[in-house]
Amino acid sequence: MPMQHSADKKGGQISLTTLPLLLMAKKQNNSQVLKGLLDALVLEVLSTKDSYGFEIYQTITERMQDDAGLFRESTLYPLLHRMEKKGLVAPYWKPGNRGTDRKYYKITKTGEEQLNERVENWLKVVRVLERTILKPKDQKDEHRSNN
Repeated sequence: MPMQHSADKKGGQISLTTLPLLLMAKKQNNSQVLKGLLDALVLEVLSTKDSYGFEIYQTITERMQDDAGLFRESTLYPLLHRMEKKGLVAPYWKPGNRGTDRKYYKITKTGEEQLNERVENWLKVVRVLERTILKPKDQKDEHRSNN
């Protein structure tokens, strides 16, 4: 069953795939933040179905829409190998469309636990950002005038 992870933002939705916009609003390239986000995105894709590398990449970039440039295919395979070593994903081989075997990945129980933990942490970050940095300008100005 697909996992739904989002937070309300005044009637709208903030999803895991739009968090890069929020976290990099001032164009600060924080590679550690992005690395943690990509781990969660891969786990989230695999929480819906087993998949092979390029399919994972395509799913994530489609979801990221205009922010797809933050994720390069060349970063995916080392990421998958690292996640495999940590026991977050498990690989297996399956025949591909062209007759050659394709390496698929499935999320493990540990991976599911890690995803849930990451989502909870990201949602905390979203809540803090909404109350501070992302607060509408008029609310920030109102707060300043009251002090």
